[in-house]
Amino acid sequence: MDFADNGFSLFGEKVYSGTACILVLLGLLLIVQTFNTINRIQDASRWRFLLLIFVFIVYTFTSIYMPDSLDDIETMEMGSFAFGRGIILGTFFTYYMTRELSIQEARYFNVKWVILACTSTFIISILAGLLHPSGIRAMITTLRYLPIWISIYFTIIVFIMLFRRLNSSTKHPTELWSILLTGYLGIVFVSAMTISVAFDDLNYVNIILTNIGLLFTSWAYFMKHFYQVKIEREWLEKMGIMSPKGAIVPFESTPQHQYGLTPRELEIVTLVVKGLKYEEIAEELFIAPKTVSKHASNVFKKCNVKNKEQLMEMFSS
Repeated sequence: MDFADNGFSLFGEKVYSGTACILVLLGLLLIVQTFNTINRIQDASRWRFLLLIFVFIVYTFTSIYMPDSLDDIETMEMGSFAFGRGIILGTFFTYYMTRELSIQEARYFNVKWVILACTSTFIISILAGLLHPSGIRAMITTLRYLPIWISIYFTIIVFIMLFRRLNSSTKHPTELWSILLTGYLGIVFVSAMTISVAFDDLNYVNIILTNIGLLFTSWAYFMKHFYQVKIEREWLEKMGIMSPKGAIVPFESTPQHQYGLTPRELEIVTLVVKGLKYEEIAEELFIAPKTVSKHASNVFKKCNVKNKEQLMEMFSS
């Protein structure tokens, strides 16, 4: 490694000091989440976040070896690789946010729409490169402008969804609202990564924006993680299973293991037992009432009860 004034050389490629710091932080985050996942290997949510971190690490590391500017891309293969990485990251990130952080899907904001938008842009850029006389330059022009409009679109959609949630909620901010808000901020920064193309900097600004998005997402994940741990401990006390403060809760002792409940289903049970109606639970958890009803039906089957009243009687006793 040959250190320069504002970075160093890694395998012949210049790495900015900021990029190096980001890679170190990503490595630490990966280590922490690996131990967190091993602690409860049955939890699919922890595996999904671990995979998300890995996707960001691969994206960030490969960005080091991409040209600093789109104008420096000389082959269609290199352009395809550059944009393909973005498709993979954007698709999995959208899946994770809607699946794990209760980011509401909309008609044109979901995993299928992200795949369609990104794939369409990719195909158009390839066709432009093959059919236009300027070849690779036509492909680069397409990759320079179309992703920006996609980014602007998703950013606007996110703010509209956030504004609607603010207006539809009559409750004061809660832990779950903080998690949701942080998740939305993560989407905004990851969506804005293509703005770096407008600045003609494919790497440094891109890396900064995407990983700020991951930073917000990580904060939301760990807030939700500790929120669910708190619920677990409340149930352990309710079930007469005491655990020393700060000790790791054995998975075999949790309601998830005993009844096969998911973390979200445990949240539903907690609020049902408190006497909340499905509409109130939906507002509390920032999800749709029909989603609450679907989760409740799954809980009834797993707990071998027929309705909400029997569930309340079962867990209140």
